[in-house]
Amino acid sequence: MAISYAVFGPDQLKTLQKIHASTVLALPLPERTASVQAKLAEFILQSAAQGEWDPVKLRTSALTRYKSEQIQKAPFEFAEHDSSPAGISDCA
Repeated sequence: MAISYAVFGPDQLKTLQKIHASTVLALPLPERTASVQAKLAEFILQSAAQGEWDPVKLRTSALTRYKSEQIQKAPFEFAEHDSSPAGISDCA
C-alpha cells in the first residue's frame, strides 16, 4: 500500500522519529539494516497517514507487518519424520 498524500507537522515528525527508533531497537541487531529501517518507516508512515497515532499500535503494527513479510518470503521447511501412524511402531 503506497501513501498517496500525507502531511505531517514538525511535532508529528519528531513523534514518528521516536516511534521508528524504538521500533528498530526492538529488532535483533543483524536485522537493523537500512532496508529494514526504511520498510519499518514506510509501515509507520502508512498507519499514521490513516490516522493511527497511538505509539504502541504504530510500533506493533510495523513489527507485525515486517515479520509477516519475512514469513511469506521464507521457504517452507519440512522436518523429516517417520511416516508410520502415531502410536504404531515397527517393533514386534
